[in-house]
Amino acid sequence: MDELRGINLKEANLTDASFIGSNLNRANLQGANLSRAKLVQTLLEGADLTGATLTGAYIQDWGISSTTKIERTNCDYVYLKLPTNEKPDPDRHPADTNTNFKPGEFASLVGVVTNTIDLVFENGIDWKAFLPTLQELQFKYQEENLSIAAIEKKPDGAFVVRLNVSPYADKGLIETQAKKLYEEKLKLIEAQHRAELKSLEAEYSIKLSNKTEEIIQVYKKHNSDILELGKLAASRPISAEAQAVINQSEDSSTKYDFSQAQITASGAGSFNLGEIKGTVANSINQLPDVTDKDKPGIKQLLKQLNEAIANSEELDDQNKAEALDQVKDLAEAGKNPQDGAMKKAAKTAMTMLRGTVAAIPTATKLLSECNKLLPEIAKLFT
Repeated sequence: MDELRGINLKEANLTDASFIGSNLNRANLQGANLSRAKLVQTLLEGADLTGATLTGAYIQDWGISSTTKIERTNCDYVYLKLPTNEKPDPDRHPADTNTNFKPGEFASLVGVVTNTIDLVFENGIDWKAFLPTLQELQFKYQEENLSIAAIEKKPDGAFVVRLNVSPYADKGLIETQAKKLYEEKLKLIEAQHRAELKSLEAEYSIKLSNKTEEIIQVYKKHNSDILELGKLAASRPISAEAQAVINQSEDSSTKYDFSQAQITASGAGSFNLGEIKGTVANSINQLPDVTDKDKPGIKQLLKQLNEAIANSEELDDQNKAEALDQVKDLAEAGKNPQDGAMKKAAKTAMTMLRGTVAAIPTATKLLSECNKLLPEIAKLFT
């Protein structure tokens, strides 16, 4: 993809120019003459086309968003597809060749609905990171009625997720928060993968250091599969009303239209933290007590670990829930600590727990507590 991001083309004569597949995000195109320009699959997020001339432009699958400024553009007609010998004037709008747009009609035709936010993931999207990001956004901005309107996969692998929002939402703030949360989730997932690989190295006495990055990329590719979105949605307490309509366009981009569907979350990030705490405490209480007070058993150690996580001010509710899930797995494994499968489950849970806590730089106090308790817990599974 041609990289022209942020370029200044103010009042430039770009008649008949070809920008097919180009990245013009945040470009200054004020007053530019784009007559008959080929803007096919051209990214224009944040671009300023105020006062630009677009008569006869080819705008097939162009990448405009709610941040693209198209006010007061000059445009008599446009084409929604590139011409061919068979169709020299493909999908002209207005369709009547004797009719042109009235002032303001073009912006109404192509303008993205103002009550949406486009989240663009140019390097693909990790659904295991995106879904909890969306759930946290829905909880944090409950009054904005966030929901997925559409998901589009571009031919180059980029994804655009369009969110519905209320008319008065601070779109810039929500978009900034979405990107921040998503990056945090990505780092957490990668830390967990690296912790898992280290655990495998220790368990099987093998060295994976020269393959770590390659394996991480395999993880990422798997998590970016669109099918993973369906699996994750099915495994989480969210509701998807109606079905997404999937359309395959001629340029191989795939659009998942959720205009008749809603993915909504309730509670803190679509989970009930109090309920999770209760479930974990119940699992721990089912473990047997030990008579030797000087030598705490699995029940006592897990109680301390559970309290440290539940009372931690360093973790948000989402990370607490993930950490407590691992404590629950340890409690279940503790019912039969000498069983081979339970030993493996416990080792995985401890690895995931370390990864969750270690991925949060501010969680130094909790990390210290984990470093003290987890080795003692591990001894009980040897």
